Amino acid sequence: MSRNPHPSVLRSEFQQQGDRYLRELAALAKETVRSSECHSKTCQIVKNAAAAESSIKNTQLNLDRSRAVLEQLLDRSNSVVQALEELPKVQANLKASSLPPSTPSS
Repeated sequence: MSRNPHPSVLRSEFQQQGDRYLRELAALAKETVRSSECHSKTCQIVKNAAAAESSIKNTQLNLDRSRAVLEQLLDRSNSVVQALEELPKVQANLKASSLPPSTPSS
């Protein structure tokens, strides 16, 4: 005939087993939270990287537009310089055309 353990022994074993399961569940919950936080941080990093990439592209577009405007300004500036360099010739031609014809001296 087998002997049954005392109820207090069974209760103690069940309590120890329950405590062990609770510790394992707590550890699993902590790991799940940690994993969730990592996932959340990873998602945030990906979003930030996408925003940074978009910002870089917009910056490049703005730089390209600025370069085009500066090139136009340089072209206009060069045209003004050329016109100013021609100004003395134009003034000389105007003076020459407005002078009365010289008469031969006798």
